[in-house]
Amino acid sequence: GMRLDIRYIGQEHTLSVPVVLRGSARDDPVGDITARFIDQYTRTFGATLNDGVEIVSVRAEMKEVLPKRDVKAPTSTSAGLLGGAMDAYSFVAKARIPFIICPRDEVGAGIEGPAIITETVATTYVDQGWRVRAGILGELMIERV
Repeated sequence: GMRLDIRYIGQEHTLSVPVVLRGSARDDPVGDITARFIDQYTRTFGATLNDGVEIVSVRAEMKEVLPKRDVKAPTSTSAGLLGGAMDAYSFVAKARIPFIICPRDEVGAGIEGPAIITETVATTYVDQGWRVRAGILGELMIERV
């Protein structure tokens, strides 16, 4: 796809307007692109101007569907973990030290750092001198010990 960043001449704000393509060529009359810009400008800012418009930049996008991959999360052994711990850098100790590895749903009433809390889409680092516990809404509360 292609988009044009357009603004009224002399204005700072631009709007990104889609352009219809046929193959790699523009298949969209300039008047239609300008009309879409004016419509979008009016909806965004509540009014329009009588000034001319100018193209500030052109954005091109190409999408390619990649073959599906079989992605698996590493197991403790393949990640180099032993006994639920791994060495990681501690900013407090200024050295690599053992950190407890704890799944998010096992935090409960609290764990003292150094610890690494694992979740499906996030990892929380808890250094020495800090404690992590589950809050009343299920959030993680990190507090200095």
